[in-house]
Amino acid sequence: MSDHTYEDRQGRKFVGDKGDVQRSLDKRKSSIKGNVQSFEQGKDTVKYKKVKEPELSGKEKRVYDRVTKRLQNQDEKRDRRASLVAIRKGMSKDQAKDFMSNRRERFNSATKEFFKGAIGAEQNLSNIKDRAYRKDGSGTLQNVVGSGGETYDATAPFQGEGAGYTARGQKREEAENYLKFAPKAAVELPTQKVRELKYNIPKKEVEEKKEETKEVVKNIIEPTIPNNPAVNFEMPSVYSDTVNPTTPNLGEPNSFMTEASQADRDSRTNLFNKLFGIGRK
Repeated sequence: MSDHTYEDRQGRKFVGDKGDVQRSLDKRKSSIKGNVQSFEQGKDTVKYKKVKEPELSGKEKRVYDRVTKRLQNQDEKRDRRASLVAIRKGMSKDQAKDFMSNRRERFNSATKEFFKGAIGAEQNLSNIKDRAYRKDGSGTLQNVVGSGGETYDATAPFQGEGAGYTARGQKREEAENYLKFAPKAAVELPTQKVRELKYNIPKKEVEEKKEETKEVVKNIIEPTIPNNPAVNFEMPSVYSDTVNPTTPNLGEPNSFMTEASQADRDSRTNLFNKLFGIGRK
């Protein structure tokens, strides 16, 4: 028994349910790396290439689908039962599955030894494994021996906290993984640090990006490039169409101006030039 500490793909550490896929691999003493799956066969390791979908047809395909559906239903049923046991007993879903397996094995072994005694055969009660969980806290899951020889309760993190027993029977994330950069939160945005840790961005690339950002900000505040759009921007007037004119003058192609409207336009333009000193000369 263990507390099932594992890492996800982002490198975050979790205490609790490591997932059905990993449990299945552990059960068969198997591991997957790339497109190769390895199995332990005694002292040897046998490797096979994975096949996503078997090339089956006809009756073989029907049998394959039927067996697959039955196995999936068994896994789903086991997951549902384990999730309920985890909440009731205060343990992770992985621990609940181990507890259920331990209870089943103890019952089968005890039944076998009972019938041995009934027919007068020699009994061996050592075949019955110790109970993983007990109400008095004496179970093997509640007294796990660590690597340093210390004994601890592996179910302790899953008992819940507070008056409502919040997060009872759920997996927990190790806080140490985030406390590494928490003290810098007041002076540095933590999101960038999380991104660097999550995607393993090279330090050189991070520094180059910071310098590039500094140059962009500096150029906006103190422009050194001619015709910088951030500062050299001429806003068209809402009072006159002399700047960036959109309507052709009288006599130009596609013009719909009349002599009267052109004269009115020229008078407005001259008045605007006198008042503000801008516009066409």
